[in-house]
Amino acid sequence: PANRSRASPPPSPTPRKEKHLSRHRIDSSTRIPSLDLKQQWLVGFLLRRHAMASLPLLRQVLVPALVLLCLSPACAARRVSVAVYYETLCPFCSGFVVNDLARIFRNGLSSNVDLRLVPFGNGRVSPDGSMSCQHGEDECQLNAIEACVISVWPDAVN
Repeated sequence: PANRSRASPPPSPTPRKEKHLSRHRIDSSTRIPSLDLKQQWLVGFLLRRHAMASLPLLRQVLVPALVLLCLSPACAARRVSVAVYYETLCPFCSGFVVNDLARIFRNGLSSNVDLRLVPFGNGRVSPDGSMSCQHGEDECQLNAIEACVISVWPDAVN
């Protein structure tokens, strides 16, 4: 009989490194005590959608969710804290800030939102203190300039 050689199975893929920074994990099981059951469901739904969503879908979901939460009785007396971590040269981040986040100001919701802009996004700081950014050295420099402006003029958003 013919000697058939069996191909060895392909090597198992090496695990991919995460592209984004590790942050406080919030998932659909997270409970926010000040919200009623309908609002809890909405937040859980949005977070589940976010886990499966691409950035453009997130842009379509984040601003309407902020509007609903800000208009709810539970948030009537309080401001919603929002931190936006972005990359200065990322076209998706720029589109989100200019087109979607700007709606907070156009709709008059800025009085209900404590907005914190963090120009760091997908940057990394090495043990030796050097920085690397997803879109190169120019992005690192622009992130630093924007962070400096924000620290000198922190209330520009308000």
